Amino acid sequence: MIDFIFKLFKSFNSSQTPWQMSLAISLGMAMGLTPFSGLQTVLLIALALLINIHIGLFLVSATFFSGFAYLADGAFESLGYTVLTLPSLEVFFTQAYNSVFMRLTYFNNTVVLGSNIIAFTLLLPLFFILNTLVYVYRDKIASYLQQYKIFKMIGIEVTGKKDKFFRIWGFGIIALFLGGLFIFSSYFLDSFLKTTLEATLTSTLKKKVGISDVDLSFKEAKLSLNNIYIADDKKVLARSDNINLNINFSELIFQNYHIDTMNVSGVELSSELRSGEVLYSKPIPTSQKTETSSLSLSSIAPKVDVETPKFVLEAPQTLLERLGLDSIKNFENAQKDSKDIDKKYKKIIVKEFSEKELRWYETEVKRFEKEIKRAVAKKDIPKLLSLQKEVKQFWDKAKNKHKRFKEVQASFKSDYKKFARHYRTLKGGATKDYNNLKSHYTLDQNGAMNVVGLAFGEKIKGYSTKALEYYKMAEPYLKSDDNTTEEEVVVSRADGRWIKFTKDTPDIKFFVKEVNVDGILNTQKFVARLNNISSNPKLSQPLKYVFSSSGDMYKELEAVGTDNHHDKTITTNTLFSLGSAKVDNLDLDMMTLTQAHYSIKGNLDISNYIMIDSKSNVSYQDVTLKLKKDDSYVLKNVGKVLRGINKFNLDVSINGAINNPNIEVSSDLDKKLSKAFNKVFQAEAKRYTKELNVLVKKEVNKKLKSIGIENQNLKALDKLFTTENRDINKLSSNLKSLESTIKKEIEKGAQDKVNNEVDKYIKNKDTRKLLKSIRFY
Repeated sequence: MIDFIFKLFKSFNSSQTPWQMSLAISLGMAMGLTPFSGLQTVLLIALALLINIHIGLFLVSATFFSGFAYLADGAFESLGYTVLTLPSLEVFFTQAYNSVFMRLTYFNNTVVLGSNIIAFTLLLPLFFILNTLVYVYRDKIASYLQQYKIFKMIGIEVTGKKDKFFRIWGFGIIALFLGGLFIFSSYFLDSFLKTTLEATLTSTLKKKVGISDVDLSFKEAKLSLNNIYIADDKKVLARSDNINLNINFSELIFQNYHIDTMNVSGVELSSELRSGEVLYSKPIPTSQKTETSSLSLSSIAPKVDVETPKFVLEAPQTLLERLGLDSIKNFENAQKDSKDIDKKYKKIIVKEFSEKELRWYETEVKRFEKEIKRAVAKKDIPKLLSLQKEVKQFWDKAKNKHKRFKEVQASFKSDYKKFARHYRTLKGGATKDYNNLKSHYTLDQNGAMNVVGLAFGEKIKGYSTKALEYYKMAEPYLKSDDNTTEEEVVVSRADGRWIKFTKDTPDIKFFVKEVNVDGILNTQKFVARLNNISSNPKLSQPLKYVFSSSGDMYKELEAVGTDNHHDKTITTNTLFSLGSAKVDNLDLDMMTLTQAHYSIKGNLDISNYIMIDSKSNVSYQDVTLKLKKDDSYVLKNVGKVLRGINKFNLDVSINGAINNPNIEVSSDLDKKLSKAFNKVFQAEAKRYTKELNVLVKKEVNKKLKSIGIENQNLKALDKLFTTENRDINKLSSNLKSLESTIKKEIEKGAQDKVNNEVDKYIKNKDTRKLLKSIRFY
């Protein structure tokens, strides 16, 4: 503080006039209160150099007030925020925000604006106040004190010297600085940019980037790069004769890389080294190596194997041996059931209904008949009663046997019906088997001959695989930096707050309004135009692109599309067409498309760079088709049909995820092939179906005959059950008759006995014995 006061004292007593000291303190105050940033800082330094003020006093003042500003930054920030958010000033600040000059003052920072308001508000009042004080000091105090030697020794002296308003050496410093910039930009800047760009691009791309010449024009706001090439460790991947960029330098000041137009001419892809060009010397990791491919149809798609129909009809006997008859399964079931039924009921018959057992029942019935006759003849009532009891027991046993027989007979009838169903199914199955086998001699025109569609589908999968490789290479550059914000210049003290206003041009870090590219690829000239390339597509207009090419390989190739990031779903829509192109020796597995001209029309829609939906039509003209093999009767005839086909169409549909799309291809050539195959097959198939019909019937009849043997056994069982049923029923009838006879004879015999006894005792007049006899009977 003592040193500051001493220097201030010496300054007040210097030889300079009062206004020089007052202005030095005032400008120093403005310099100290405001942060070291913006055009106002440059203006203050330029004034200090050009105007003949006291430089020391200016620096002392700036230092003193900068210390005070640190304490007042909070108040500056509050004041700046209040002013910047005033609704009445919003239009003014919006206009200022769109002015490059005003943006360079960083007025939209709260600390900067608040401190500038205070500093420049106090600048003139402070100057006049100080100027008055200095005059008073010089006229009254200093002039009086300089009379004493002691005060003269410490520097108090008043003179009438008049200093010049401007400082000559200040103009020299500024001129020297500007001259240095001019010399650097004129003689060294282009070389510096060339070296910097080559090193930066080589490091970023991991490829050798060479530029023969760089020309930057501030006057025209243009940057030209001549003879650029990009090479890996094997060959040159791409080169361009010239790249011209019209740069928006006003945005470049704020570190926004905005390019109005970019013209890229003379582009060549995949070429050999020229004089002065070198390859990339560092080894490239395998994962980063990518081979550029020609756009020819045969080089992009991999070789695929397509499963095609067989073109030789199987002989009926071979077909029958290979596929067999479904109805034979019924034969096996019927044969098994026949054996099981025969075995089951023969066992029951032997065990429960043998002929010996049935004869025993007959013998017993005859015995009962004889004994009943003898008992009746003798009128042997007790014997009849005894026979009645035996017949009843025998009758109960016979009834159980009869009941069991009925159960077995019902079970047999059920099993026999099951067998009969198998037998009928087998007989009717011959027709069904024949129709199924016959279908192998019939071609399905709607699907069985989709040979061309299948082959082209596999080819297109190959193209999509290659496209996916390119997509993965480009994927990092497709992602937009949606969080991109304006990087404001950091002020030298408290950062404050940045208040943003609506800009005519969005704050985007990287933006190219228009790109024009022309070049050549394998003798194929192409032109491309892209609009609105942006690092933040949500803030800019949708990207639009137009691509056209014409040459020996492809004529009138065009693609027009947009890439829109404004909605939640990113959509990329492209319409494409190809006027004419030639294809030679396209492998379609069963045949070769030796030559043809084709044209394409279609659309491609992509959502979020993942989901794809595309439909296109490919029309082939001047077609020459040739079968790879024509070593059979069928193929020779089909070959004749193919030679007559000179055009066909493909309808291609692609949808699903880009890494695994669903591809469907249909062709009217398939229908033409189907008709040809059907026509050739018709005669041969007709002859074969006749032979097949005979073979099927023969095979089925053979099996039916085999089953017939078993069937005879079942018929014998059925007859046996019917016969034995008659015997059982006859036995039941005889037993009922015997029981009835015994009952009648018992009743008749008992009555005769009673009558005889009564007559006897009546004749003897023996009443007591008469009553006893009656009671007994």
